[in-house]
Amino acid sequence: MTLIPDDLGPEDARAVLATGVSEQALIDAITVSFHFNMIDRVADSLGFDQRSPEEHLEGARSLLKYGYRFPAPLRLLARIPTW
Repeated sequence: MTLIPDDLGPEDARAVLATGVSEQALIDAITVSFHFNMIDRVADSLGFDQRSPEEHLEGARSLLKYGYRFPAPLRLLARIPTW
């Protein structure tokens, strides 16, 4: 879908569904792929810095430990005032 989207067609979806994947699971996978590609392109166009493999592992370990929620002290600092 990323590299050769024009080469994909209904027969590809049928082949995936024939393996036992549900239609909703296929739709979910396509949706996640679309969003990842969109965000990746936006990040590239804005010139976000590239991280090293070690920095990616550190981030992954943090997500495994805390999920997407800041630990308590950082959560307090991250609060944005509402007016």
